Amino acid sequence: SIAHFYSYDSLANKKITEKIISYDKEFLERCEYVFNTDGQLVQIVRTNNDGADETQVAHTRYKNEYTQSYTLNGVLQKTIRTSLRKGKKESGEKVVLTKQFLNGKPLKAMEEIKDTKGQLISLSEFVPDPEKEERFALEATTYYTYEPSGSLSKTRTKNENTEQEKEYIYQYDGTESDNWIRQIITPDNSYTSRRISYYEIPKDEESVEEKE
Repeated sequence: SIAHFYSYDSLANKKITEKIISYDKEFLERCEYVFNTDGQLVQIVRTNNDGADETQVAHTRYKNEYTQSYTLNGVLQKTIRTSLRKGKKESGEKVVLTKQFLNGKPLKAMEEIKDTKGQLISLSEFVPDPEKEERFALEATTYYTYEPSGSLSKTRTKNENTEQEKEYIYQYDGTESDNWIRQIITPDNSYTSRRISYYEIPKDEESVEEKE
């Protein structure tokens, strides 16, 4: 029911303009995304019938930490802090902590820890601390275990009072690709099914070149 049109300006610092209109050609919204000379997003200007909002994006580095801070009309909305740290194994872990704010006060947060393969090791969820308004309190943490193939095999979720485990069982299609076609989650006894179609890759023209 709506259409998005994009234009790209690279004469100075890169800028992308997005126009959103309805199929009745009614203007809905215009967004300008401004980047710095390093290609980092630094500003978003959103204009609609209610007026204009400006989001500033600050980029800061401290040792092995990189933080993006989003402020809307001068009020902090979100921060994303990415860092690398040594894990239990010799290989490092990537930690991404995302905090969201409402009117400048904590709303919710989550911390993702991933291994060098990009697999999620743990996910911690936070809520506003009832005792300290400016801080977050841990609500629950989920730990992920994988099969050698990379498929998720188990999750374990812990909060202050309970602990819950789920196991993931797979049925495979028996082809050379060995893709799973059903994922069963216990003890929920829920499942997800997939139907996979395979197509032959067209042969190159090596034989034609040899003949020439």
